[in-house]
Parts: sequence; C-alpha cells; structure tokens
Amino acid sequence: MIYRYLPGIVLVVLLAAVPTVSADAGFGKEVIVREGTTVDEAVSFGDDVRVFGTVDGDAVSFGGDVIIENSGVVKKQAISFGGDVIVKQGGTVKDAASLGGEIHVRDGGAITGKTDDITFLPIPDIVKSLPWSFKSGFPSIFKLVFGGPLFGFFGAAGFAIGMVILFFRLIVSLAIAAVVTYLFPGHVSRMAGFLQNDLPKAVIAGLVFTILIPIAVLMLIISILGIPIVPLLILAIFIGYIFGSAGIALWIGRIIPESEGRTLMVNVMLGVLAISVVKFLPVIGGVVGIALWMGAIGVVILTRFGSGSARAA
Repeated sequence: MIYRYLPGIVLVVLLAAVPTVSADAGFGKEVIVREGTTVDEAVSFGDDVRVFGTVDGDAVSFGGDVIIENSGVVKKQAISFGGDVIVKQGGTVKDAASLGGEIHVRDGGAITGKTDDITFLPIPDIVKSLPWSFKSGFPSIFKLVFGGPLFGFFGAAGFAIGMVILFFRLIVSLAIAAVVTYLFPGHVSRMAGFLQNDLPKAVIAGLVFTILIPIAVLMLIISILGIPIVPLLILAIFIGYIFGSAGIALWIGRIIPESEGRTLMVNVMLGVLAISVVKFLPVIGGVVGIALWMGAIGVVILTRFGSGSARAA
C-alpha cells in the first residue's frame, strides 16, 4: 500500500530543503532531470517531474505526473500524488506508486519492483469521459494549492498568510516576555547573568532534563496515582520555558551593541526580535530553536527560576 512510501516521501522533502544535498526541487514548476546528469532526489510541488537522467533516490510529484523518459532511471521510488507515473520506452524505475492517478508502462519501459495504483473512490468509465472528472481535476487542484501564483501555498496568498502567522507569533512572544520582565525583573536579570557566564552548563542541564521528561511522565502514568500530576508537570515545564526564554532574550539583547544605555525591557524586546528573525531561517532556525529550548529549561533549573544563584552541579 501507499503507506510503504511515506518514509521516502518525508526524506525527499527534507533533502530538498537542505541546500547541501544534490536534489532538484520545484514549487509550482516542472522539475527536469536532464540527460547525462545525476541527482540524489527530484521533487515537485504542483507540477510534473520529468526524468531524462538518473535519480539515485526518489522522484516525487505532488499534483503532477512523474515521467521517466527513454533514458531516465529512478533507482528507488517514483511517487505521484494526484497524477500518473509514466515509464516510457527505455525508462527504468524500481518501485512506482500513484495516489489518485494511474501507472502507465509503455512498451520497453520497466518497473523492477512493486507498484501501487490507488484511487480514493471507484471511478466509472462514464465519469472518466466527462470534460472535468476526478482524475483530470485532482491534479489541477494540487497545482493550484501548491503552485498557484495568487492562492497557492507558495504564491502571494501563502506568503501573506505566512507573514500574518509570523507577525502574530512575534506579538505573542513580545507580550509574554514583557509581562514576565515587568513582574519579575530581578529573576530575569539573574538568569541572563548566569547565561552570560555559564551558557554551556545551562544547555547541558536542559538536555539532561529534556531526556528525563518522558521517563518521568511514563513512571507517573505507570504508578496510576501519579497520573493527575502529569498535567501539573507539563504546566510547570511550560512556565519554566517562558521564564527561561525571557532570560535568554535579555542575555541576547545585552549582546547587541550599546546595551548599557538601554533599559531592561528594551533589551528583552530586542532579544525577542533577534531570536524570532533567526528562528525564521530554514534549518538554522530549527537548530537554534532546540538550543534555546535546552538553554531556557537549563537556566531555570540551575537558578531556581532566577530566584538565586545557581545550585551546585
């Protein structure tokens, strides 16, 4: 079934997002692997993938066809969501799957492994003959959603929605940091001071605590009597992260030049803005977000929510 191909799909999308990997990726446009060239993966959102050369991994299309031409080779999987997989004469693919479309193998084409050809509902021949049918309309919907210049995820509407979400998250982050700093200025300042001197210690403590969280939750659930404590534990971790994030924001704000002439609140706000900008970056933002989580949790534990000096390690 199609679920067998999900790990490959996820891998293709991730690899396409990492610039160091040889992957052809397109959003709303056709991806062509030219003859004589070799790529690790090929993926298109909203259009076709056409292979004349060699794909060492998977070829995936969301809303288009995957076409293996007469000189094309896909060494792993050819997968189409809403379109067809077409293997022309001389083309070769290991496994092929289509969700909502069909698999076509021309004379001289070869699929050496397994095939999955799945439709959501049985489609009578009379429906297939209509000018607009499920088969012809479904890829068009995908193309509109993924590649539409106005309303697609990667078009003007998608950009506008993304900016609104980003702005909303920024406002919420600024508001939370401002409230914590206003109510607990001394606690936030002490956490920032600790981070300035012992950042690695805070990150390591946060890492250890993060590893212990699922173990603690599991033990509480097993004990039955500890089940009511689980929500309280999660709430405490959430509050701790909020406190620690304010301390990190102040620490980063103080790193920005001319911090001595700014108030505590202004430095916190600048720190939040700097963190938000970095977290918006692909790949790097995810790594920074994980490091900030561990640092925030670690500094809260080591400084007892900023109430005093750090405990002995």
